[in-house]
Amino acid sequence: MGDVKENQRAYIRQAMAALGVDNPTTLARKADLAPSTLVRFMNQPERVKHQLSAKTLAAIAKVSGLPVPQAALVNDAPAIEALVREAEHAPSAPPRFVGRGNGHQNSDMIPIRGGARGGNEQEMFLNDVIGYTARPSSLKDVKDAYSMYMVGDSMSPRYEPGWLLYVHPHKPPKPGRAVVVEKTNDAVMVKVLRSWKHGKIELISINTQEYPEPIIIDERNVRCVHVIVGSSEEG
Repeated sequence: MGDVKENQRAYIRQAMAALGVDNPTTLARKADLAPSTLVRFMNQPERVKHQLSAKTLAAIAKVSGLPVPQAALVNDAPAIEALVREAEHAPSAPPRFVGRGNGHQNSDMIPIRGGARGGNEQEMFLNDVIGYTARPSSLKDVKDAYSMYMVGDSMSPRYEPGWLLYVHPHKPPKPGRAVVVEKTNDAVMVKVLRSWKHGKIELISINTQEYPEPIIIDERNVRCVHVIVGSSEEG
């Protein structure tokens, strides 16, 4: 039967592939779970002692449409099996990032996620949706697009504190582009991508007078790099 936790991780990878997502944070949001629930379980296996609950597995089954294999269940209790089966056959939940008012996805709006601090080695977390804003033309029809407020002055004068940044999560990052870097510990930074080679990601600030030193991160510690495609001074 194998180790239950490893079987659960294999199932999560299958669910991500079925949904076309490349990280557990996005899967968690689609399943309406706290990102930390899956991030730590997937990225820190040596530190995680617990197994995923039946409710968590049921939520993933519901959004992915994939049955949970018996080997990934904590035990054979009929109640757990019934819970998972119920989720597998239930209608898929609407996207978590939805427009206000009618409960359905609104293509004219994108979510505003919690802001990232911009200073050198200053990190914040990008988990919660704190509001919605009009979708800019640069993100027309872009799946999973989002926005966030700039915090800190390391990207000044390109992006000042309080400006709203528009983020494309699927655009390939290139050197010279401003990016949102999300690390495997859920921390995020707003920087300029200087280079990405030999497994190392080098980031720099715009405000080099205050933040002259580059930041170099092992790519194994990075979950994703998203490209900033615009900003709004009004926010």
